[in-house]
Amino acid sequence: MKKYLILSLVAVMSLVSLAPALANENKENKGKSAEVRANVEVRKELKLEIKEERKDLKDKIKELAHALRFAPRAINLTGKLVSVNSTSTSSTEITVNLTKVSPNRPKNMPSSTVAFPQASTTITLKITGKTSLIKAWGGRMKVSDMAPGDQLHMVVKFNTDGSLDLRVLKDNSLHILSNKKGTVESIDVANSTFVLKQEKRALAVHTDSQTKFFMRNNTNTSFTSLQVGDKVAVEGTLNINLNTVIARSVTIKKQATSTVPSDLTPPVGNISINAGATTTVSSSVNLALSATDNASGVTQMRFSNDGVTFGAAIAYTTSAPWTLTSGNGLKTVYVQYRDGAGNWSSAIITDTITLEL
Repeated sequence: MKKYLILSLVAVMSLVSLAPALANENKENKGKSAEVRANVEVRKELKLEIKEERKDLKDKIKELAHALRFAPRAINLTGKLVSVNSTSTSSTEITVNLTKVSPNRPKNMPSSTVAFPQASTTITLKITGKTSLIKAWGGRMKVSDMAPGDQLHMVVKFNTDGSLDLRVLKDNSLHILSNKKGTVESIDVANSTFVLKQEKRALAVHTDSQTKFFMRNNTNTSFTSLQVGDKVAVEGTLNINLNTVIARSVTIKKQATSTVPSDLTPPVGNISINAGATTTVSSSVNLALSATDNASGVTQMRFSNDGVTFGAAIAYTTSAPWTLTSGNGLKTVYVQYRDGAGNWSSAIITDTITLEL
């Protein structure tokens, strides 16, 4: 019995001695459970944050892709020059009838209200300091070198708001005339011009203080050395739209031995707007022309919208483009013809048409 009592006492003392350790173990287990729960909550919060960040990133990628799709792009435009309007010494605008646009309008535009250039429409572009002006072969060009009817190629920057920045303006009507030979058909001393008659065409050659004149064994050659009938060679810039030349040099190859007989009778002729149409919906029209001169022949012509102020003389042809004055109503176009002796037609030669924009 005593032995059992001793064993029971030992067992009780052992339990008493183990109680603190068991208590600590329970506390540790409880602490670990709380830490696990905290980790689970942190993981949940991190997953939510990552999900939100992924969503924001997808939205940003979508916005960026949209912005790139409709970022400013280069567009090639081809068309015919209608007019040149210099609003100030530093601001010039051109009006062009478009014939081709490349590339075409994107399928998905940022807004249906954004205008995109289209063929068979008329647009106005501004020439700025960033615009490169070049001729057909790549030479530098001045605004004054262009003329209505010239064929233009343009590279523009299309912005997302539909505005257009003209970056390259190339006049495909301006070509190099290199040592082209012909005969002096007529001379206009007042305007320092002469008509160069070639086999298949007549060119109105314009000279100025920069034009150089050459003739064998004559160092004092100038515009006054020219005579009707001279064989000459001309170099310069040719406008195939107007059949005019801005001469860089004129070489007299062979002087004429005789001159054109005296001619005091001016030429006579007619004009027809748009083949005789009575109305038009566009200010850009086409003129059908005809003139005769019994002595020295018809060589030049010039036009006016008021019968007072005429444009520069150009080589005589049977058709020419022309731009009517703005605003609806009856429009009159005036023409004068010039013969080889320098006589301008004195009679009033006109035709009328009603503009209905």
